Amino acid sequence: MAPEDPPATKRDILELGERMASLGERLLVRMTSLEERMTSLEERMLVRMTSVEERMTSLEERMTSLEERMLVRMTSVEERMTSLEESMAALEERMHERMRDMQTELLKAYLPSQEQSSLRDSALEARQSALEARSNSVERRLFEIEKKLLLDPPVA
Repeated sequence: MAPEDPPATKRDILELGERMASLGERLLVRMTSLEERMTSLEERMLVRMTSVEERMTSLEERMTSLEERMLVRMTSVEERMTSLEESMAALEERMHERMRDMQTELLKAYLPSQEQSSLRDSALEARQSALEARSNSVERRLFEIEKKLLLDPPVA
């Protein structure tokens, strides 16, 4: 208490008690209201949480279903890829076989032509050798004639 304030009377104390009681009642009313609001909020949150949990469960089920479908599709794609790889390997083998057959056919078709060319070349070489021999013979005779003419010039 401050020194300048007069001492409290019974009336002051009663008024203070009434005010405190009134404040207590108002505080009690507000606390009750807050408790009701908190209860209402908890109920709404519980409803929302339940809804969220249900949605999460639904999403998890959908994800599981999607994973299963994707696994089935991936297995199917892998099987098709394996089948395609086998088909490609068989196709490659057939292509190699056909290429070997074509080589054989080309060689068979080219061989008679090559033999004829070889015969013609041999005949041409023989003719050329004969011509060269005759040309050498003519040159040798001409050289001997020139030599005789130079050694024994004709009298004119």
